[in-house]
Amino acid sequence: MAFVYHRQLGAGSPLVLIHGFCETHQIWDDLAVSLSQDFTVFVPDLPGFGRSQSLPSVFTLDDVADTMLLWLHSLTTQPVVVIGHSLGGYVAMAMAAKHPLAFAGVGLFHSTASADTEEKRQNRNKTIDFVRENGIKPFVDVFVPGLFYQKANPHINRVRQMAQETPLETLIGYTVAMRDRPARENWLRTFQNNFLILAGDQDPIIPINSLKIQSALGSKTTFCELPHVGHMGMFEAPSEATQTILRFAFGCFKGQAD
Repeated sequence: MAFVYHRQLGAGSPLVLIHGFCETHQIWDDLAVSLSQDFTVFVPDLPGFGRSQSLPSVFTLDDVADTMLLWLHSLTTQPVVVIGHSLGGYVAMAMAAKHPLAFAGVGLFHSTASADTEEKRQNRNKTIDFVRENGIKPFVDVFVPGLFYQKANPHINRVRQMAQETPLETLIGYTVAMRDRPARENWLRTFQNNFLILAGDQDPIIPINSLKIQSALGSKTTFCELPHVGHMGMFEAPSEATQTILRFAFGCFKGQAD
């Protein structure tokens, strides 16, 4: 098993926050502190990001999920609530598909159950070609500001600096893995536990209307729309995002106690 670095905060039922593409656990710093008032919060670095060990050069999101499940099982035997941002949502669903009983609830934070469209797959290929030729910094300088609807948001530079530390092979490996990931809509129809879709109404990456459609697939799905928010709700609407996750997690664990 590849070493997975994580931080642990607070006490109570276990809540896991998984970061997105070209991010680390630090993306959750502020939300994790707030959520730790009520829960034990685990914030890992995905393999290859931050302080976590990389996977082999060619891997799938199922491989990432296997590593993260081993990490999770080393920490707790209790069912957890997991919230994943973007790429982190893809990993969270892969984990829950493999071991549904380990999860009291799963949340997508600016993420989707859909596979890439053909246009998106081609854009992933262009990203790989671009970073191989030009390096990470020119890509990040365009990519990160584009995630924010609020172009004067003070956290843009912080996220940009974080993204610039992504190893080249990690960026390429996850781009391929995201490009080739399976659709999860059918899985969502069969998932028996609570499911959250938290969406920004101005998200340039994942259209909100597609997420509204997905919210009707699961029998226990909650949908939350963040107004005037792009792809970075933890920075563009931190209070609303925190309260949404708190309500969702409380509901998941209350259902377990019942």
